[in-house]
Amino acid sequence: ATDLAAFRDMVNAGNDFEHEIVYLMNDIDISGYPNWEPIGTWKDDTTNKPFKGIFKSNGSDTFTVSGLSIDATVTSPSTNTVFGLFGYTEGVTLERINVSATKVSASSSAEHLFAGVLVGKIWDGSIIDCSASGAVLATGGSSTTFTGAGGLAGDANNISNSYATGSA
Repeated sequence: ATDLAAFRDMVNAGNDFEHEIVYLMNDIDISGYPNWEPIGTWKDDTTNKPFKGIFKSNGSDTFTVSGLSIDATVTSPSTNTVFGLFGYTEGVTLERINVSATKVSASSSAEHLFAGVLVGKIWDGSIIDCSASGAVLATGGSSTTFTGAGGLAGDANNISNSYATGSA
């Protein structure tokens, strides 16, 4: 879990891992991080810090990240909000990953709010052979114009051979 958190911190500091492959080497329990900060941020058009690489399970195995828990309230209407194991990704491939969440709950008055167990928002990328389970709740405020909540992703357009169980 500490390696995944360190990877998250590198991405959120600006290392986008573009054109790099990051392997999930085994099952990871992140329940020790009770309010998970997502991998990749989307605040506004100038301060985005997305993950842009490939993240997948090693070899032919599919590994699980379990214990995901997010309970977030964002009060700034000028900050876009994205929640999930991954928050914001661009041109990414997420492949052969299972994620189980106890809860992903987000409320915000931001213009955009996206929440999913695997990823909040995936821009121009793919989700392949992944699964997610858990409850997702996204509640927008009076200035929120786009809200998306889903088991796998809050906002995505290229999903294949993947599924989610739970509620959104």
